[in-house]
Amino acid sequence: MPGMGVLGRVADRLFGSNMPMVLIIVEIALVVVLIRNIECFLFITFYIPSEPIDMFKGISAVVITLVMSIFTVETMIGLPSSKRSSWRTAVRTMILLVPTTLFYELTDYGYVALSTNTILVVMAVTLLIMFLPHVRRYYVPFMTEAPPLKDWLKLIVLRPSQVPEYEFVYE
Repeated sequence: MPGMGVLGRVADRLFGSNMPMVLIIVEIALVVVLIRNIECFLFITFYIPSEPIDMFKGISAVVITLVMSIFTVETMIGLPSSKRSSWRTAVRTMILLVPTTLFYELTDYGYVALSTNTILVVMAVTLLIMFLPHVRRYYVPFMTEAPPLKDWLKLIVLRPSQVPEYEFVYE
């Protein structure tokens, strides 16, 4: 019998699919990042600067935090789907989290419960997980060959229409 309620549906989606179990680590890392973003947002909006340059830094920090929170939630929702665009979104989000974390460190808004080094290590580990062969294979349609690593790297920076399409393999 499928799970009841929202938590049951989430558990069915995560554990009832053929999603690699290592992607749950990525989901947990994204939850940590989302909590960090909420914490930074609360800290940023609590402080009201009086200088124009500080006000600009505060507004830019709020905008960056909101945008990265949206990207993080979008990645968390799309990660269990086996779409190649979900893989692309996840990797792009994790890459964008590195300069965001450095931005918080370089401005006065660097107060977070986790250190910058911890966040950067978590993002590096999650990027390594996303590039594991069985994780990449999860994001390839059935009856197709997995593209080489260079095609996955192209997918990060190019639009999907510029990346070679999959070819069906008939056996």
